[in-house]
Amino acid sequence: MEAAASLLDRLYTTYILRDFVAKVLPGLVTVVAFAFDPLHPNIALRHLAALPPWAWPFLLGLAFIAGFALQAFGEGLGITRIYPDGPTSDPNARTAGIVRMSWVFESKRPWASQQRERFVVIKEMMANFSLSILLFAAMALISYTVPTIGPIVRLALALIFLINMIRYSHIMADDQRTLEQLAYSLPKKDA
Repeated sequence: MEAAASLLDRLYTTYILRDFVAKVLPGLVTVVAFAFDPLHPNIALRHLAALPPWAWPFLLGLAFIAGFALQAFGEGLGITRIYPDGPTSDPNARTAGIVRMSWVFESKRPWASQQRERFVVIKEMMANFSLSILLFAAMALISYTVPTIGPIVRLALALIFLINMIRYSHIMADDQRTLEQLAYSLPKKDA
């Protein structure tokens, strides 16, 4: 029992579980939303069922990317956010979040780090999964009620996702710089 708890803790603290529930699952719903056609619902299911085993890691990778794209989309719309102090577009909110995160980890209090990670997982999972369901419902409704514009809506959303992904990559580069500068300014620890 202790080994199972240790394995679960390692999965949780190495982001694997977080990425699965907060990115892969909502991303999978998003991929299905783009592939699903309510007028021909069995086509997507047949293609999915016919996937060879070697294709599943690629599908899960695509779902992981789609999960991040979904998060960037939600943040771009201003309906979800990952930083407590404000939207991702606010560099001050991002910097404040990164500074507080480093304080938590520097405090060497495992309970604080674990609870912080739990908050992050729940926040991202709820935001991304609810947004993926909303997106799926909207795309299905549009495709069902006005089938002629369904492909146009899919293409427009794909372009919006792409633009948000590019914007998000620049934001993450800024966050990386902030974290690196912060880590560099901290006192050096003996090896």
